[in-house]
Amino acid sequence: MGLNMCLVVRLFAVAALGMATVFTIQHASAQYRASVGCSAEKIDSLSEAASLEELECKCFNRCPQPSPLPTPSPANVFGCEKGKLIAWLDNHGVYGGQLDPSIYDDQVDWIVGGKLSTKKRSEIAKEEEDFRKVYPVQSYITKSSSAAVVGGQCVLTQRLDVHKQRSNGKEVFGTFRIVFGIRTNVDPPRIVQQYIDVLSGR
Repeated sequence: MGLNMCLVVRLFAVAALGMATVFTIQHASAQYRASVGCSAEKIDSLSEAASLEELECKCFNRCPQPSPLPTPSPANVFGCEKGKLIAWLDNHGVYGGQLDPSIYDDQVDWIVGGKLSTKKRSEIAKEEEDFRKVYPVQSYITKSSSAAVVGGQCVLTQRLDVHKQRSNGKEVFGTFRIVFGIRTNVDPPRIVQQYIDVLSGR
């Protein structure tokens, strides 16, 4: 009788301890939910091994954003391809059309016959306007072209036959070598150097 009573008391004590443990865990869980401001359903849906990032994502929608895919740089988009460069220059009026001065950088190394000067975009536009008054008719025939990356910039070298006609009707013919130094790592590209050498003329 005494042994049975002792066993019953021990079983009751174990059951009471288990209930107390469950109550403590539930109480702690409730306190945690209240402190972080997250609902029981959201926390209970997480695995025991959930990270802090997963908790923040589930409770507060602070989910890590996927890294954006790298976009190709303007240098890769434009490239240093001869055909693209010539078409780009032609579209901006370099070969006798209506010159768009925005194709040039703010300051350009301008080399004629080996003599170096620095010209602003506004100066190039003004000189082109004055040149047009003297030679209203111009035509350019490309004889050869090559493109290469030199010193981090794209260099287009061309040999051109040029025909110009003055406003009084007098015609001028010549062969020129023109070298364009073009920054293609900016959008849009910019001419930063222009080298002009007269090979022949009459």
